[in-house]
Amino acid sequence: MRTYVPDQWLRGWFLGADPTVDYSVEGQLRQSQGLDTFVQDLSAVWRAAAGRCLPDANLVVRFGALPSVTGDPAVVLQRSIEEASAGWEINAIVPAGTPPNWARQAAQFSEAGDYVEEVDCYATLAF
Repeated sequence: MRTYVPDQWLRGWFLGADPTVDYSVEGQLRQSQGLDTFVQDLSAVWRAAAGRCLPDANLVVRFGALPSVTGDPAVVLQRSIEEASAGWEINAIVPAGTPPNWARQAAQFSEAGDYVEEVDCYATLAF
């Protein structure tokens, strides 16, 4: 994700990474460039993963809404996997369920707003 590395800096630091936070986005997915660019970048992730897996590997992804990328999460995820053309066959994309409002991270910091349902995707690599 665009801010995954900076958001996880503490975890990285515990594992020996630099204790400073780098908020640059070089090498991460481009969200602000629009849906097509995001799908393209995400497709590259699925191609790279397939290139490091054995046949019949399983891919399990939980995917939700992103403020800078509009669209149904299930459609965005399915499109990115299909456009990867890497051999991933989607077995199912199912709703992940709605967490209780108190369990949402957003509720801890500000007004939580509306929840956009996340989906779980299950795919198998068929070379």
